[in-house]
This record gives sequence, structure tokens and C-alpha cells, in this order.
Amino acid sequence: MNAHNIQSPTLAVEIPGRSRSEGAADQTLAMAAQLGFFPNDGLKVHINEKQIEAGSQIELILNDNVVATHTVEAGQVNSPIGLSLSADHLVTGIHKLKYQVKQIDQLPFQGSEFAVLFVKAKPLSHLGFTADSNSSLLVNIEVQLQSQPLGKAISTGSEVLHQVESSGGLVFSPDYRHLHFSLNREILTLDMEQQTVITKYQVWGYPVAGGTSPDGRYVYASAPSNTHTWVIDTLAQTITKGYELGSEDASNIAVSADGRLLYVASNEYGTPNNSFLNIIDSATQSLVKKIEIGRVAVSLALSPDNSHVYVCCFEAQEGRAGVYAIALQTDRVTRIPVELYPLGLAFDPAKRLLYVSHTLGNTITVIDTTNNAIRGSFTVSQSPTHLTLSNDGKWLYVLRNATGLIDVFDTQHQTLTRTIDTGKQSLRDITTRKDNGDIWAAYYVQKE
Repeated sequence: MNAHNIQSPTLAVEIPGRSRSEGAADQTLAMAAQLGFFPNDGLKVHINEKQIEAGSQIELILNDNVVATHTVEAGQVNSPIGLSLSADHLVTGIHKLKYQVKQIDQLPFQGSEFAVLFVKAKPLSHLGFTADSNSSLLVNIEVQLQSQPLGKAISTGSEVLHQVESSGGLVFSPDYRHLHFSLNREILTLDMEQQTVITKYQVWGYPVAGGTSPDGRYVYASAPSNTHTWVIDTLAQTITKGYELGSEDASNIAVSADGRLLYVASNEYGTPNNSFLNIIDSATQSLVKKIEIGRVAVSLALSPDNSHVYVCCFEAQEGRAGVYAIALQTDRVTRIPVELYPLGLAFDPAKRLLYVSHTLGNTITVIDTTNNAIRGSFTVSQSPTHLTLSNDGKWLYVLRNATGLIDVFDTQHQTLTRTIDTGKQSLRDITTRKDNGDIWAAYYVQKE
């Protein structure tokens, strides 16, 4: 490969026609090259995907159509694989070039990066050269490499796990056509069918998407360093500030089933750092009600029947740590005295149970939501964080803090059945698609 490659760790695109124009004896080619146009010799694509087994098939995909395939031989494992894109595909326009790998007895996965091709194809006569050279078509190609937001899908036989690079807050649109998630100081929208990010919204601070309106038009988010909520209009593709909390930061947010109310946990700045549940009218972004709870609220979840909001509070002094259950009809607040530092929340609607992780411990507490009493607890690996349940309630997925490991527990026997190694370094969130049961996990890559 030469200096005309556009490359990343896993993907490189070579433009052979550009190399052919360098020092060409043909003065016409040399002059066209000065205008940025070169012979249309197609493209050479080099894929350096590690840990691919022999017999795997690599497909080169242009604009969602497979244009080249290669079966990996034993001697090519862990080596760059070359494929060619023929010249007839390089027509004027913007094209997306990506690849996917099909391994034996596993789900296909797409490469972590793709190329956007900006192509202009012109006959020599259109570049000001003599008419007798009209038959020669030259191309100007600009290549931009971009990262795919999705990691490799993992199939264990019991579940399908998808991964997306995100700092947290995974929220599906009601029709599951889009996934909204946070990455550093942005909220992104992923087209689930195309598996590409279609919009990005910049936010001051580090936002967390919390929910959508029933029709999917509005996305609501919070950011712990912000004193207000955020409202995204996906139709107008705008983001605006929502309700202003004054001297408190917006820790977490949830949306009622009918979309009329937002539930926002907030923390006072400074001492004593009291926490509140703010109930906000989503249409007017005005305060309906404010309820004091514990201190240092870190997570929040709305019960499946919309009767209670549960808020985890860290504050260990004065006996105020715990999970706070707020009855939305009566405003009654019940502190459930679980172990210190509760964080992850996962509901089992059928059994009326709530699972709570303790991030600085090694237990999961089980709460009976019919009376908000502790049903029991069980031991897990050190420092569990976020949780999700399979749709049938059989499996509880538990993220291990600052690792790429997911422990899967049998909820009936409360025993560890398997551990999924995602190959990532830091998992930040996990959720379950309600329509098909697939598991989605957020992983974060620390940028230097």
C-alpha cells in the first residue's frame, strides 16, 4: 500500500488511478491530475479485522448492496484482506462503503468503520481537453473514514447482545426504528435499519437520554451538570432547554406512559445536597409538583404500571441512603433501607419485583413492589452497576463496574449461569428491547 491510501486501524481505501497518474508520460493524464481527476481504475479496499476464523466470509457493501466477497483462508487469519471495487460502481454521487463479516455459527457483524465516497466522474472533454479523448472517463474521489457506532453483535444461544459506543442512556423510539443515546457531550440518533447515526445534538455537559413521547417525536434528556432538562424535537431536528431547576442539577429523567409528565430527580448544589423529585408538564415545561426525597440522587426509574417512581440515593449520613419509592397518586414517600450505594434498577412486571444493584458492594437486593418491602438479596461479582431483565424475567444481566463483562443470573435460583465477555473495556449501560428481547449494552472508549 502507498501514500495514496486513506486508512484507519481496520479499513484502508486505495485509489489506484491516482498512483497511475503520478509521473505519467501521457501529458493529458498529468494535466487532469492537477485538476484532481484520475483514471477510473476502481478502488482497492484492505480490511484488517482481527480474530476472524478461517472459512469466514467478508462482504464489501456499497450503498447497502454486496459488491464483492472474500472467503478467509487459513493462511489469511489475522492478516489484512484485500477486495476490489470495480470502476463501474464509481459514478457521480455520494456513496457509503462498508463491510460485514459472516462467521460460522455466529451472527454477522459490521466493521467498526466505514468510508464515505464523494465521487465526480467526467469525460476528458468536460475537463477542457480535446474531443478525441472523450471516451476516457476520469474521476475525482474524496474518501472520508468514519466510525460505526455499533460494536460486534454476540450470540450466545440464549440471547443476542448488541453493543453501541455510548456514555449511557439508551432509549428506543416507540416503533424501535431509532435508538437515542449519549456520547460525551452529544445525544445521537441511530437509524436501526441502516445502523448509522443520522442526527447529533450538542449539549453543554454530559447528557443522559431518559425517554420519548408516545409518538417518538420528542426525546427528553438530563445532564448532571445542567440546571434544566433538554427537549429534542426529532421532526424539526432541534434541541432546546426545558424546565429550569434553579439551583439544582438534573440527575435523571423518566417519562410517563402517556407522555404528559416528566419525572426528574435533582440535587441541590453544595451542602446539604438534598434531592427532589420534580414532576413537570412536558407540553409547557412547567413544574406540576416537587417532592423532597433523600440526598445525592443517582438514578431513577418509573414502575411499569406508572404508579411509583423509584429513586436511588447515595447519601450515607443520617441514615438517608436507600431507594425512595414515591407513590404518584398520594405523593407518599417510602424509604427502602437497602445497602449503601444503590445504583442499577430493573423491574420484573409479572412478578412485581424490583432488582437493585449496589455499586460499591457485591449484592443485588430484591424488592417486592406491592408493598415496597425487601424480599431478599443475593451475592454477585464485585461492584455491579447497571441491570436489565430478559423479557420473560428469567435472566438478570448485571454489568461489572469498569469492565467489559456481563454476568447473567438465573432469577429463580439467584445463581450465576454465565458471563459474557464483550471484549470492551468499560460498559456504561444495558437495556432490553421489548419487541424482540435482544439485549443492548453501551460501551465507552476513553479518548486520550
